[in-house]
Amino acid sequence: MGNLTLNNFIKYWAGNADRVVIGKLYTETDLGLYNRALRFISMTNNLITGIFGAVLFPSLKNLMDEKGDANKEYLDILRIITLLNMFLVIILVLFPETLVFYLWGADWMGVAPFLPYVGIILIFHSIKGTLGSMYLLYEKERYLLITNAINSVLMVAIVILGGMLSMMHIIRFLALGYILITIPVNLYFGFYYSFGYTLKTILRFWLPFIVFGLFLFVAVDLGYRTLRWVIIFGFMILLLVEMRESIRSFIRQIIQKYFN
Repeated sequence: MGNLTLNNFIKYWAGNADRVVIGKLYTETDLGLYNRALRFISMTNNLITGIFGAVLFPSLKNLMDEKGDANKEYLDILRIITLLNMFLVIILVLFPETLVFYLWGADWMGVAPFLPYVGIILIFHSIKGTLGSMYLLYEKERYLLITNAINSVLMVAIVILGGMLSMMHIIRFLALGYILITIPVNLYFGFYYSFGYTLKTILRFWLPFIVFGLFLFVAVDLGYRTLRWVIIFGFMILLLVEMRESIRSFIRQIIQKYFN
C-alpha cells in the first residue's frame, strides 16, 4: 500500500511539471492554450482507458486463476484500446485546425499546433495507463514505483529543457519522451522483468508501435501532411491484421447470437 501511495504522489507531481514550467516561464494565455490541447488526453483517460482499467485487473486475475493466458489477453486489450484511440488520433494529427475551429472558434487557433503531438502522446499514454493493473496482477508494485520514479525524473528534466527553448519544444520533447523513455523503461521493468514476456513477444508487439510513433513524430515535426496519412493508415492496417483472430471470434459470436 505504501508503494502505491508514493507512486500516486510521484505521478501527480510529475504529471503537472509541464504546467508548472509553463506557468513560470510563459503567460497565462500560453498556459490556457496548452491546457486546452491536453484536455484530449484527459478525455481518453476517462472514456476509454478508465473504462478498461476498471475491469482489467479483475478480468485478468480471473483468467489467471483459471490457468488462462493473461499476458496474451492483455496484449489483445492493448490493441483494442489503441484501435479505439486511433479515431481521435486521426483527427488530432490530420485535422487539428478544423477541429479547433469547430470546437472553440478562430480565437483558439493557437491550440492547433499542439494537437498532432498530443495525438502521438495519446497512443502511448493510454497504454501506460493500464500498466498499473499488470504490476498489481503480478504483485510487482515495487517495480511500478521504480519505473514511475525513473520516468518522472527524466520526463521532468526534458520538460524543463523544453521550457527553456519554447512551449512547442515542451510538447515535442514530451512526445519523444513517451516513445524513447517511458515505453522502453516499462518494457524492461514491466513486460520483460515483471510480467514475464519473452523478448520475441515484446519486439513483435512493441516494435511497430515505436517505429510508428517515431515516423509519425518526424512527419508532424517536418510538416509532411501526406506522409502522416500514409503512416497512420499503414499502422491501422497492421493493427487490424494483428487483431484478425479477435475480429473473427467477435463476428462468429454475433452470427451465433443473432442468426442461429
